[in-house]
Amino acid sequence: MTATRHHYYYSAKQKDERQHDDASDGVGMRRCIISQQSLHQKQMIRLVKSPDNYIVPDMNHKLPGRGIWLYPSSDNLALAEKTLVKKAQKIWLVKIFLPEMGLAQLIEQQLMQQMTQTISLMRRAGQAIQGTHKINLQLQQKNQHHLILLIMKETSALQAHQKIITLAEQQKAIIIANLPAAIACDSFKREHAPLLLLTKGGLAKKMLSLTKQWLILNGHEDASDVGMQAKEDNHET
Repeated sequence: MTATRHHYYYSAKQKDERQHDDASDGVGMRRCIISQQSLHQKQMIRLVKSPDNYIVPDMNHKLPGRGIWLYPSSDNLALAEKTLVKKAQKIWLVKIFLPEMGLAQLIEQQLMQQMTQTISLMRRAGQAIQGTHKINLQLQQKNQHHLILLIMKETSALQAHQKIITLAEQQKAIIIANLPAAIACDSFKREHAPLLLLTKGGLAKKMLSLTKQWLILNGHEDASDVGMQAKEDNHET
């Protein structure tokens, strides 16, 4: 028998060495170095030590060496500026330094770069659609699955594009709002790109993870902050 469960998203290696990362119980679970909260690694930022002993984000979870994990909430990042160095030095047993530009700023910069690069790859693969007319046509096709509608925060897209949002809801798309306009404009080389529609695939899953991290980093951790929900139907036996 197949049951439908709704999930809500708010708008939002070197294997032998990586096995020593601070872990929790369960597959893919990691413990935040600051809060000691255990969450799936997709929600976390992996941090590693650079050759000159600076803490740097490992956005792809691929850099060698022992990593530590950080849930990128604004509260954790504020505490990280005060306590992360001491905690990291106990793990890596060397004198450790924070990035000169600030850890939160560096994580945000790298998340922006990752989101832009991922959308660019999806555009070239035909998996990212920009433009009201094209998005409308795609959403009007029947039996669409695993769609993601991205809404940029610097626009009045929620009001101006309500028809598209309604179509996306009818297709049970994941809808994520409050994203930076630069990721869409830079990926499509457009001055304005208030909406993007992403189709299914591995890159879409990566983009979903990146956008959720960016929203958490910018304080959008509940529905009241984001002002919008999105539904995804997962079928389980």
